[in-house]
Amino acid sequence: MKWGLLKSLVGEKNGLRSQLVRGGVGSICVRVANIALVFVMAIVLARHLGVEGYGVYSYVLALVSLIAIPAQLGLPALVVRETAKAEAERDWGRLRGVWRWAGLTASAFSLLLAITAGSLAWLFAGSFRNVELAAFVWGAAFVPLVALESLRGAALRGLRKVVQGQLPSQIIRPALLIIIVLIYGAYIQHPVRADYAMAFNVLAAAIAFAIGAWLLKRERPQALVDDCSRPVYESRRWLKSALPFAFISGLLFINTQTDIVMLGWFRTAQDVGVYSIAAKGAILAMFGSKIIDMVARPYFAKLYAGNETKTIQRLATVSGRIGFSLAILVTIVVVLLGKAMLQFVFGSEYVVGYPALVILVCAQLVRAGCGIPNVLLEMSGHEHLTAKVMGLVACSNIILNLVLIPLFGMEGAALATACTVLISGGALSCMVRTRLGVDCSALGLLANRR
Repeated sequence: MKWGLLKSLVGEKNGLRSQLVRGGVGSICVRVANIALVFVMAIVLARHLGVEGYGVYSYVLALVSLIAIPAQLGLPALVVRETAKAEAERDWGRLRGVWRWAGLTASAFSLLLAITAGSLAWLFAGSFRNVELAAFVWGAAFVPLVALESLRGAALRGLRKVVQGQLPSQIIRPALLIIIVLIYGAYIQHPVRADYAMAFNVLAAAIAFAIGAWLLKRERPQALVDDCSRPVYESRRWLKSALPFAFISGLLFINTQTDIVMLGWFRTAQDVGVYSIAAKGAILAMFGSKIIDMVARPYFAKLYAGNETKTIQRLATVSGRIGFSLAILVTIVVVLLGKAMLQFVFGSEYVVGYPALVILVCAQLVRAGCGIPNVLLEMSGHEHLTAKVMGLVACSNIILNLVLIPLFGMEGAALATACTVLISGGALSCMVRTRLGVDCSALGLLANRR
């Protein structure tokens, strides 16, 4: 990230440049801490639960995460965009309205889905082992907490409080889960089971949600606190905008969880446990892009509202270079040292996941080279285009997993996921170039410099 380029974005001391730098540095720290916590959490759970127990936990968590997507209705992305726009226009009534409307809507849908999931678990109780059933019931209680926690973080990110918006879900919740499991393992003379781990997750999520609510109350603009206007509700427009976001979020999560769910259907819990570790390792390649995603979303929305196309291109250029550069470094480390790391950190039984890890991380490297086209489309009001691409990708993902998992097991799941990752990155980048006139891919940027 060159100083001259940043300086050209905005010259004021407290303008876009300095805000991006502060948000970027803070997000890097949060993301680094989150990655460390996620890996520590994976190590703690894998060693306390064993391969089979960790497989059951991962499988149930994937199912619960799929249920949580409809509960959110795409509202977090909508809240980021509407919060940034309302604050820029100092429309405090609309800001207050979108927060209240989103919270009530998410609460209603998440509770309905949680009750439905719990009822289905009771109805088909005979098809599951007791530990699987108990874990799923606890997972149903996890759904409302995740939905509301996501909204609190989205509101903070919309206010450009990027670090505060990430703390509850990225730092506090995983840290609490690690502490609870370690305390239980040290002082309770009873093995940690998958359902216990899911119950601990619910407790950690509840505490993280309460902290997130307190942070939002503390970080509200003073003008919003002083303003006495009544909430303004644009429910029909918000719901119309949220549905494509919900579709996108659902399809995105389907694409990230289909491999685990279908691997658990065709293979054993041990395979799911090993593959889950490999999938977590591959996410490291998207580290830079995820940071940029968190920081840049409200700025892209604000710049697009002001029709500042040149500045959008500059920000997209910086984003693409950072994400791709970090992905290259991660890929090199994983390819060269991945097998030794799996054996040393998780144990020899997880080394069989190395081929799947390499396949996934290489695919994520290419995806990082495409930049963050989904963010550009969603923050510019073209979320319906992202939804179309993700729909195609989700269908392809299911079909490929159906074909490849029975043939190749974990490697088949990795190949299916890799193909869909490449399809989505290429298609979305082309749409950004066609609709917005912005080139967000790293390879395109290198070609332009020539």
